[in-house]
Amino acid sequence: MKHSWFLPLLLVAACGSGKIDSHEDGCEAANDVADEMVDVLGTIKDKKSAEAAKPKLDALGKKMEDIQQQMQKLGQPDQKTAAEMMKSMQKVMGAMSRLPSDPEVQEVIAGLR
Repeated sequence: MKHSWFLPLLLVAACGSGKIDSHEDGCEAANDVADEMVDVLGTIKDKKSAEAAKPKLDALGKKMEDIQQQMQKLGQPDQKTAAEMMKSMQKVMGAMSRLPSDPEVQEVIAGLR
């Protein structure tokens, strides 16, 4: 997969942002993070726009790392929550699949968290 570097981030993105006290909180926040990522990814049309989007995507990656740590403390989510997390991941994967295949764009986004 061309964007396999982003898959772990998506799994984390499905866990939301901010202080997470429950899996439900994580899923609610996950949709917000996924929507934000989709919006940013949608702005990438060429190398210049990829460079402009990179800091935003990197910041989202940092949020995701924090969320991942919080979610790990909560243990495994139930099936409903896991399904919601998958929906968030699918939104972002759809946006990623629409990124230009331009090698310059791919080079810019390759180093993201």
